[in-house]
Amino acid sequence: MFVSHFYQHIDNAKKSLDSGRDEVAENLVSIAYKNLGILNSKTAIELKKQLDKIIKEIKKFRQNKPNIKIGIASDSLSLPRPYYMKDFDHINNPSFAYNYEDTYPELLRKQLSNKYEQEIIVNNFANRSTGINFALYKQNDMHHWYGLDVSIFHFGIVDCWLRTETGMKPQISPEVFEQKFKQFADFKNNLAPAANSIVIGIAPTTAHRLQKVPEQNKLINQYNNILKSNLPDNTLFLDIEALYQTCGDALLHKDGNHLSELGNKIFADELNAMIQKTLKQRISRLKSSKIKSDKLTIGSKIKPIDNPNIFGYIQKPSIKGNILTQQGWAIDKLSKSPATKILIAKRDKTIIGIFSTCISRNDIATKFGKSFLKSGFKIKTSNNNEILNTNDYDIYASDKDGLCGKLIKCK
Repeated sequence: MFVSHFYQHIDNAKKSLDSGRDEVAENLVSIAYKNLGILNSKTAIELKKQLDKIIKEIKKFRQNKPNIKIGIASDSLSLPRPYYMKDFDHINNPSFAYNYEDTYPELLRKQLSNKYEQEIIVNNFANRSTGINFALYKQNDMHHWYGLDVSIFHFGIVDCWLRTETGMKPQISPEVFEQKFKQFADFKNNLAPAANSIVIGIAPTTAHRLQKVPEQNKLINQYNNILKSNLPDNTLFLDIEALYQTCGDALLHKDGNHLSELGNKIFADELNAMIQKTLKQRISRLKSSKIKSDKLTIGSKIKPIDNPNIFGYIQKPSIKGNILTQQGWAIDKLSKSPATKILIAKRDKTIIGIFSTCISRNDIATKFGKSFLKSGFKIKTSNNNEILNTNDYDIYASDKDGLCGKLIKCK
């Protein structure tokens, strides 16, 4: 982000709040807070004052907000259910195991209405027989367009349910499910980091179902672990497997995957507690941003800038500004000052080597060898033992203020 981007975020946050879109204002402020560390201290302090002022305005706005809006994007588990779907008939057998008034979205609305003075709006955007693809499809609506205070996502059973129609294989494989959920998380982290979300896990199936499909719960556990391991920022996980340990089959409808009437009540209770906690904490968490960049030392972690290659690729060597090599590698950095250090870091961004910078082609070749950044590079760490290569480590450069950029290859 350039400094101008910060001021644009601040201006858009003010406009959003003026139009009643406090959730959009909060996301814009959160994105700006997250990136303050890439600026010099004087500029960051000035911007933080403006951001703090907007936060106070958001708090004031929410004290007088007339409603709390919650949205649920789910499959049929949040909808009414007949006793037996195969026997259901609109005329001859219209009875339900539970009606809409007994579903967890409606029970949740009633519970929250007893807690808060504001009007509680719970929109149930359920779509039968859907899974992770529906969550991806609805994400933009849930995190932005609907103006929700809390977004709840309930999916997964359709993706992993073993049925004869799919050859007793999951509709979405675990590998594809994980890939798609990471897309889900990346979208939220980049565009709606402050949005309050809850992801509901997948319930294990009943003992009766396991007699027919003994591997079903093992697969459900695998998909739940994918969800828990890749949760986006500001997202809580409702662990249904843990609830099942207490409630057992009573949690579920006789079909083995939908909720029972008791299951709906338990879901509503759990979500009620999570939402109250979320609404209480959603502003205070934004104050944890650091203004100054952390000192770059062995063992510390690099916090690279978010925008890769923001100045475009640089093809020719130069002793002014960015670091170059004869193979056309460049640093993606925002600072106009020259880099002062080259950093070697593990994939988790932990620094294991710090070296004085080289800003000319000859200096790079002399210090790091002619093979540096061609098909790999070799260099010894400060203990003179470990040999590094680009398959296991990344190379960064930093300026005098500690702003780090990753060395990237030109096209």
